[in-house]
Amino acid sequence: MIPDRDTARKTMRVYGVLFLITGTSFVCFPSLVLDLLRIPAAILPGAGPMAGGEPSLWLGLTGSLMAVIAYLSLTLARDPGQLVAWNALVLSKALSTGLFAVFAATEANSLYLTAALVDGVICWHIAWLRAGAVADDGPEDPWRPRAAEHDGDGYEVWFLKLNDPTSRDAFWARYTLSRGPGGDLAACWYVYFDAERRRVRQGRWEAPADEAALDRGETLFLLPTGSLERNRASGRGEGASWELGWDPGDAPSFDFVPEHLYRFGIAGSRYFSALSEGRFHGTVEVGGVRREFTDAPGGVGHIFGTRMADRWRWAHAVLEGDAGETVVFEILSGQPRSGGPLGLTFTLGHLWFGGRHYASTGLVRSLCSNRTKAAGDGWDFRIRFDGLVAEGHCAPAADLVAEVDYTDPAGRPLVCRNSKTGHLRLELRDAAGDSLGILETQDTAAVETVVRVGRR
Repeated sequence: MIPDRDTARKTMRVYGVLFLITGTSFVCFPSLVLDLLRIPAAILPGAGPMAGGEPSLWLGLTGSLMAVIAYLSLTLARDPGQLVAWNALVLSKALSTGLFAVFAATEANSLYLTAALVDGVICWHIAWLRAGAVADDGPEDPWRPRAAEHDGDGYEVWFLKLNDPTSRDAFWARYTLSRGPGGDLAACWYVYFDAERRRVRQGRWEAPADEAALDRGETLFLLPTGSLERNRASGRGEGASWELGWDPGDAPSFDFVPEHLYRFGIAGSRYFSALSEGRFHGTVEVGGVRREFTDAPGGVGHIFGTRMADRWRWAHAVLEGDAGETVVFEILSGQPRSGGPLGLTFTLGHLWFGGRHYASTGLVRSLCSNRTKAAGDGWDFRIRFDGLVAEGHCAPAADLVAEVDYTDPAGRPLVCRNSKTGHLRLELRDAAGDSLGILETQDTAAVETVVRVGRR
C-alpha cells in the first residue's frame, strides 16, 4: 500500500521536527548524547564505544547534517512534490545505513549494526513516502512542459519529423528553450530535405527566453515565430513557414530514460517519443516553394533536462510489416557527460510490432545487452526485448544531411549530423533465434549522430 500525498506531508513534518531536535542535542548537549550512546553499548552483545576523533568534532558534524535533513523534511512537509529533496533524503539515509554496516563489520562492534538498522528503517520509510508523493501525480504526461521544474540551468525541446510518401521529401522542426551560461534563448528551427533536388534547406529564428510562453492551455510552446500544440504545429519567419496537424497512430508514446536514472542525476536529460507514430497533413513553404503533405508518417519527440550527453546516436523509422501492418522502431544510444558513471554508454530501444509494445530501457540491458557500433557509412545496432531481438543497420542519406550546431545549457558546443531520409534495415528474431522477418526503408528513416566539439 502506497501512502497518499497528505500522509507524506504530515509525516515529513514529524521527521523534520525529530531531526531538528536530534541535531540540536548533538551540538548543544554532546555529553548527554555520549552518555545515552553508552547505554546500548553496555547492553548489546559485542558492542563497544564508537571509535573516532574528538566527540565535539563528529557530534558537531552530525548536528550540521541533521540541520540539513531537517530542512529538507520540513520543506517536503510544505510541498511534497519536490523530488530533489526526496532524493537527497533517501541518498543521505542510504549512505549512512551502508557505512554503519561497514563499520559494524570492520570494527566488530554491534552498536554500529544497531545504527544501521535504525537508519535503514528510516531510509525505507522515507522512500515509501516518496513513492506515495510521486504516485499521487498520476501517470506522466510525455507532452507536458518541464522547464518550470528547474530554477537553474536547463533546457527543453520538442521536435517533429515527417516523410512525404509521394515526393520522398522530409521535414524537421524544433522548438527549444535553454537557460544557462550558454545563453537564455528560445528558438524555432527547421530543416527541409528535398529529395528531388537532393539538397537541404535549413534555418532558425531566435529570441530571448523570456519571450517564450509555455503551457498556455492547449499550447505547449509559443513564440511570435512558432507554436506547438498536442495536435498541430506552426512556424513563420524569414525564408520558411509551416502549418501542420497530425492524427496519432496505434503505437503508444515511448519513454526512453527511466525516471529514477534522471532524478538521481545519472542521466542529465529525459526523452519521450510523445508521438511515436502519427499521420501528418498540412503545408510547408521553404524558399518560396510550397509543399502539401497528406498522410505523411512521422512523430514528435520531447526532451528536457539540465545537461546534454557528450555524444549520442538516434534512429527512428515507421516501417510496413506483413499484411500492411505498421511497425515502429526507435533506438537511442548515448554517453553521459563526463560527470556520468565512468563514461559508460547506455543503449535503449522501443518497438511496436504485431500490435504490441516492446521496451528495452532497463539499466542492465541498456548497459550490457544492447549495443551500437560504427559500421560503414552508418552504424549497426542490437536490442534485446522480452522474447525478441532486433538487430540491423542504419545510415544517413549521404547527400541529404543537415549539420546543426547545438549548445548545451553550460555553453558547451555540439554538432549534430541529422538525416530524415536515411536507410534502416531491421531484422527481428524470436527467443530461439528464428527470424520473424526483415523490414527495411531506403529513404524514410531518421538517423542522427551528435558529438561534442573537440571530442572524437
